[in-house]
Amino acid sequence: PHPLPLSLSHTGGGGGGREKNPSMATIVNTTEEEPMLAVVRSTAQLAWADAGPEVADPEVARLCAEAQQHLLAGRWLDMATLMLASADLLLLSPSAPDKAAADLECILTVICNLVTMAGSEDEALEIAKLICAKLTHQPPADKPTLRIKVLFSLYNLLPSLSGKAMVYRKALEVAAAAAGKAAADCVVPTFKNIDAFVAYWGIGKPEQRELFLAITRILKDHKGMTKDYFKFLNKYLATFDGS
Repeated sequence: PHPLPLSLSHTGGGGGGREKNPSMATIVNTTEEEPMLAVVRSTAQLAWADAGPEVADPEVARLCAEAQQHLLAGRWLDMATLMLASADLLLLSPSAPDKAAADLECILTVICNLVTMAGSEDEALEIAKLICAKLTHQPPADKPTLRIKVLFSLYNLLPSLSGKAMVYRKALEVAAAAAGKAAADCVVPTFKNIDAFVAYWGIGKPEQRELFLAITRILKDHKGMTKDYFKFLNKYLATFDGS
C-alpha cells in the first residue's frame, strides 16, 4: 500500500441535497507543549543554531515573545507569517532522514491548523494562501510528497469551498513540477472522484478548464494512464462548449 494516506474519498448520498464533503484521510501528530509556540521555539533554535548561545538565545526569546503576543491577541494571520518564516530552514534543507521529515510534517500540520482558529472564512482563506505560497513558490520538486500531504491536510481543515478547490489545484501544481512517479501517485487516486469534487466546490467553467488541464499534464507522462489522459482531455475540451 502507498505509505501516505492521501487518497480522496467521496461519500455520496442518495436522493437530492447538497453534496457531502469529499475529504482526505490524514494522520496528525501533536505535542504536549502549546503546539504553535513549540513550532516557533524549535524552528528558531534550528535557524540560530550556528550563531552561538550569546546571539541565538536572545533571538529565540524575541521570536517566542512575538508569537506569544500574536497568540494572546488572536492575530492568526500574523502568527502564520511568523511560523512559516521560521519553517523556511527546514523546507529548504536537503532531503532529510525520516525523523526530520516527520518533524517537518508535524510543524507544517500545526501551521495548517491555524485556519481553524481564524475569525472568518476570509481570514482562513488568507492563511491558506500564505501556506500554499510557501509550499509552491519554493522549489516544489523538493520534498513533493510531503508538500502534497500537507496540502491535503490543509484542504480538510478549510471551511471555504473555493479555498478547498484552490488548495487541491496547488497540490496538482506540486505533483506536476516533481520529477519521478511518487508525487503523481499521491494525486492520481483522487482523479476518479473529480466529478464529485467539482460539484461540491461549485466551480465554474474557467476553473474546471484549469483543473482538467492540470490533470492531463500529470497523466500525460504517467505510465498506463493513457485512457484516463484522453478522458480528462475530453473534459478539458468540453469546457469550451458554448464559448
